[in-house]
Amino acid sequence: MFKKKEQANELLRYAILVCKGGGFSSPAPTRFAILLRLKDDLESIGATWQVNILNHWVHRFQKENKTVLQNPERILITKKVKIRDSKGGDVLVWYKNIP
Repeated sequence: MFKKKEQANELLRYAILVCKGGGFSSPAPTRFAILLRLKDDLESIGATWQVNILNHWVHRFQKENKTVLQNPERILITKKVKIRDSKGGDVLVWYKNIP
């Protein structure tokens, strides 16, 4: 249980960083797609508290990035890539654009 909570918190921290414009350089629609995938991952491991917090950040992101709502077809398809966290322990999920 504790390891799952740590992983959920790590994913939430990363998702908030993406909402703030950090983590990687990409247009808003791509960031939005990645945020939705990260939210799905949190839901799949049963991290309801983290999902609720991320929902607030996603709505804030949408408010600040109106183009996401205007052009949903611009959201790129992504694939899962597994990486190690900064401590070398848990495997985190990363989404990479498919060319």
